[in-house]
Amino acid sequence: MASTSTGVPETTPKPARNALYNPRELSHDPGSQPERTSMLERASARTSLLAWNIGHRAKTWLLSKSALAQVLILWAVTRIIAQVIFQWVSIQQRTVNPGTTGFDYLSWWDAEWYRKVWQQGYPSVIEFTPEGVAKHNAWAFYPLYSWMSGGLSSITGLMYEACAIIISLISSFVLAWLLYKISLGSLRYRSDGVFDTRADTQDAHHRTALWTVVIYGTCATSPIFNTGYAESFTIAALLGVCLLLAHDRYWLAVPVALAAATSRPIGVPLGALAGLWWVYCVLRERALRLDAGQSRVWIPALLSRISQLVSALLICSFAFIQPIAAAVVTGRPRAYAETEMAWTDRPADSGLDIFVQWFHQGWEYAGVAGPVLVIALFIGYALWLAHPSTRYALHPLLILWCAVYAGYLAIFWYPHTSTFRILLPLFPLALLLVSYSASRTWRLALLGFGLYSQLVWVGWLWHRNYESDWLTP
Repeated sequence: MASTSTGVPETTPKPARNALYNPRELSHDPGSQPERTSMLERASARTSLLAWNIGHRAKTWLLSKSALAQVLILWAVTRIIAQVIFQWVSIQQRTVNPGTTGFDYLSWWDAEWYRKVWQQGYPSVIEFTPEGVAKHNAWAFYPLYSWMSGGLSSITGLMYEACAIIISLISSFVLAWLLYKISLGSLRYRSDGVFDTRADTQDAHHRTALWTVVIYGTCATSPIFNTGYAESFTIAALLGVCLLLAHDRYWLAVPVALAAATSRPIGVPLGALAGLWWVYCVLRERALRLDAGQSRVWIPALLSRISQLVSALLICSFAFIQPIAAAVVTGRPRAYAETEMAWTDRPADSGLDIFVQWFHQGWEYAGVAGPVLVIALFIGYALWLAHPSTRYALHPLLILWCAVYAGYLAIFWYPHTSTFRILLPLFPLALLLVSYSASRTWRLALLGFGLYSQLVWVGWLWHRNYESDWLTP
């Protein structure tokens, strides 16, 4: 370092790079900084520092809260983002549908049918078109969510649409907390062998569980949680069932499963999950008894799981409530199936109701390559669930649910534009994607993709240009 004639070391000019970290240097350095730094660079530096300070303080403030507060605050941010996207798209919609209010915009399609269930009930006669297709009717929509929304409307005096959205939003916050707990429990099970769901901000898995909530809350179809649809309530109940089954609380799972199965058509995969989980537990009990040196293992293993079997059979029975009610009220044994097929314009005797519909749609959209792509999709998904990375991240119950629900869709679902929303119950996949890397870059990429997908999904499907608009969410 050079010295002046007075012996004081000569000060070396600070690198210009420091200006990015301290914008004050840009205006207070008496040397050559003002000449070498443009006003745009100074403004950019100040903006960067301000953004960094805001982000740092927000993060510090958030991490100082309890786990419950962190989850609820982050989920509230995801709901605000979804509402901003809805608002943006709705402004464009008002040019097509003048006079549309905010409640109208969030209460289209299925939400209208839930309101009709509350106000008009279910029809006693199923009408058909000349082509043999059942006309759209309320039997396709399950009653519990409608009754809850209508009951709240009767008690408070608020309009039905507002009450439905309130219940959806409240349910979504319950969903977020249960998703955090089940994610935490799954990660601990894989690392420690214990399904422990107690919240702890100091736990090594806490941030991964938080990121799971954020990624799920910003996935493509998550804006549906802000609307008069039943998804929030049903998925919250589904998460409750999974938590209770994983904790071996089978009888407590029964009423929660009943709530889920009477709010949306999820009774079949829920029943399959409860039954196959019983099989898994019996096999695990048998293996434990063999390891303990017991010679007779099958009968004791089965007897130890009698209570679980009875609860599983009860959960399975819930899948028949809506079809039986429709058959009794209308006098048509297949009234429910005919109604469900009507929403995709399929005659009841078309044969496009089990398995074949995926290959039919594949052929319609992609020709010969379509069925090949469908088979590749099914095989690829199965291999994904069987991969060691999946077993490393997910509790066996969650892997089983992902397999059961996908199998249910493969057998019964007719692929169309609502398919993206129907995939929402596959919540464990959010945890799986987040767990692939602890890198902030990876998780921010997931977040960015989700936000972009929301814009695409809402902008593409959340519109109604005419009464029978086929492109429905």
